[in-house]
Amino acid sequence: MDILLDSLRNVMLALGFISLIVGLCLLLIPQKLETISVKLNRWYSSRRSYKALDVPHNMERFYYQHHKPIGVLVVIGSVYLLYFISFQLGELKLSTLFPPGTPLILQEITIDASSLTLFFFSIFSLLVGYTIFIRPSLLKEFEARSNQWFTGRSLTRKLDLSHDNIDQFAYRNHRIIGGLIILGSLYLLYAFLTL
Repeated sequence: MDILLDSLRNVMLALGFISLIVGLCLLLIPQKLETISVKLNRWYSSRRSYKALDVPHNMERFYYQHHKPIGVLVVIGSVYLLYFISFQLGELKLSTLFPPGTPLILQEITIDASSLTLFFFSIFSLLVGYTIFIRPSLLKEFEARSNQWFTGRSLTRKLDLSHDNIDQFAYRNHRIIGGLIILGSLYLLYAFLTL
């Protein structure tokens, strides 16, 4: 634990010294800092990187060709889950997972609700596994309704834009921003040096 606190203290001291240097540079030589910033600022688009992951991959043909072993595996997994819930769940000390001071009634409700959810999930997966083994075509309608592709790229489009206006604001008001950074870094250094 002491190693973690010492490491945190050293990291915060390093950040304090770096921010002190940046604040002094912003206060005294903002043009030089802006030149360095332009050279170091590079924009990497995550959308291009994630494009290969954001393409649907159809696996239905594989599942229909190998439906018997897949059905057997799903049935075995659900039977094991039912066995575990029925015979081994009571032997576990699940109350140790809760923080100290958690009311006993809240622990019991949470454990019972989780057990019931797992029980219903295992019954459902047992039926699905049996259906996959016997006649997987019965699941085609369910599969057609649930197999919809939602892309996250449209949601992250606004996050993938470069926002240079913060840099420009800092360089226009370099004295104020530099002074605030210096004050903040001095406070940080003082706080962690006296720790």
